[in-house]
Amino acid sequence: MCTWFYAERSTLSPIITKAQQLPLTDTIRNTMSRSAEMSGNIRPTDMAAVFAPNKQGDIAVFPMIWGFTVEQSSKPLINCRIETADQKPVWKDSWFRRRCVIPASWYYEWGIPPSEVGYHNANEQRNIKKEKYAIQPEGAESKAMIILITGASHTGKTLLAQKLLEKYHYPYLSIDHLKMGLIRSGQTDLTPYDDDKLTDYLWAIIKEMIKTAIENKQNMIVEGCYIPFNWKDSFDEEYLSQIKFFCLVMSEAYIDDHFSDILGNENAIEKRVLDEDFTIQFVKQENEYYLKNCCQFGLDYILIDKSYEIEEYCQL
Repeated sequence: MCTWFYAERSTLSPIITKAQQLPLTDTIRNTMSRSAEMSGNIRPTDMAAVFAPNKQGDIAVFPMIWGFTVEQSSKPLINCRIETADQKPVWKDSWFRRRCVIPASWYYEWGIPPSEVGYHNANEQRNIKKEKYAIQPEGAESKAMIILITGASHTGKTLLAQKLLEKYHYPYLSIDHLKMGLIRSGQTDLTPYDDDKLTDYLWAIIKEMIKTAIENKQNMIVEGCYIPFNWKDSFDEEYLSQIKFFCLVMSEAYIDDHFSDILGNENAIEKRVLDEDFTIQFVKQENEYYLKNCCQFGLDYILIDKSYEIEEYCQL
């Protein structure tokens, strides 16, 4: 299993809803800044609904964070193998004493998809790119994956989208490119400085592109700052379950310690025009704005605090 699994809300709704109503869910959400959605693609550190024994020894529903926590590591472990789980010291005690059941609709593997096996000779087989593919019950309908990336300026949205494209080979749509194409072609009288109006104008187009991609079972990365915080209102549950949202947010401490790095890396992917108004105070205010709205709307965000770990953010 390749780190992710999928929880289909239409079939697991009673379990997910029960977990969402528990006080522990609010505690996890508030203390760990985790979304309580518990459906769609579940990745390491996401909250999920599980079955486990309660204090009376009866099976009950609980919210838990996906990943195995150990004192020796600050990151959750996800590489347990069933062949050795009852033997390895790190897993052995929990294997026998603290097991739970994780309801899942399907899971993912990383490698050469089974559909490509057997149709190529040895040389061609070696050249086939590995990718993440779903292991689903027989007869299950395949799903698309839409990844939305937003955040304040200079947080690395474009860099993350580029890294995801290179790693997972998902097509990538830059909202900035769409914006400038519409403006420069005369399709709108709006200017690059009409941020609020541009959000409404562009989102009306982008949301329909996302729906089309999902209906056609196509993966897509959408990146830019013109994604409204109430974006979920644009989709029914059948679409929402196939959309993953990330907002990149820099902490005030990170900005204080790394402001020169933020400026130094501003052209890492795209050529920017020098902006004299881009001050440390502006950066703090903009990131605080995104963090506040993510919390208000219950949206997932990646908090960049001590260091900028782009490869870690790519672990979908």
